[in-house]
Amino acid sequence: MLDRVTGMQVFVRVATLGSFSAAARALDLSQTMVTKHVAALEDRLGVKLLHRSTRKLVLTEGGRNYLTACERILAEIEEAEASASLDRVEPRERCGSTFPSPSASGRSSRLSPSSAGFIPPSRSTSAWPTAMSISWRRDGIWRSGSGG
Repeated sequence: MLDRVTGMQVFVRVATLGSFSAAARALDLSQTMVTKHVAALEDRLGVKLLHRSTRKLVLTEGGRNYLTACERILAEIEEAEASASLDRVEPRERCGSTFPSPSASGRSSRLSPSSAGFIPPSRSTSAWPTAMSISWRRDGIWRSGSGG
């Protein structure tokens, strides 16, 4: 069974563009997949949503009703996702790290690129400070902190 929400999105695009091929291009799907999504919807609902001819598509009465419902449902899904993303936790404070003295560890004084690897690449880092300062403290510890 094909995904219902995707089927709704495909149907709405077909109905608004008036063409399976235009919907396929807009959705970056094959025309075959667009046709399968609409056919799966029609099978599941037990009603024809579109009258097809070689020249145009026309919504049936059931298709018009279903289109209205789909547009409402898809708008509500987008609203729910936008509302949920407002609760996403984003870092707001400076962060800092300490590294052992190169002379104490016998290692090179260069910091490797992996020292900043604590920031997951899949997360947006727009809220993270963009500058980093490194200084030597008297107790022999390198101190690295964000410059904000």
